[in-house]
Amino acid sequence: MVTKISNKEAYEKLDNTLCLNCQSIKFNIDKEENIDCKDVYEMLKCLEIVKKRLEALEIIKEKQIDTNWFKCCNSSKDYNNSVPSYKQITREEYGLLREALVDDK
Repeated sequence: MVTKISNKEAYEKLDNTLCLNCQSIKFNIDKEENIDCKDVYEMLKCLEIVKKRLEALEIIKEKQIDTNWFKCCNSSKDYNNSVPSYKQITREEYGLLREALVDDK
């Protein structure tokens, strides 16, 4: 029987499994740049990026973020002034979304 796993739970399971087994993982096996992680630190950095993007997607979904409008705003206050109260975001959410949607080029 297949059970449904949330995005966050999937990330946490992968993170935990990889961290517990990192002694047996071989890094940079194929010797090509940007194909796999060169070491455990790069792997953890990549996991953190995935975690932040999943969190951003959850916020976008939950608060029905207009991503095009969001990219034009310079602060959470700017964004919140143009949306209904139930769609407003915190400064922390704004920072996370900014990193995911605008700053990542």
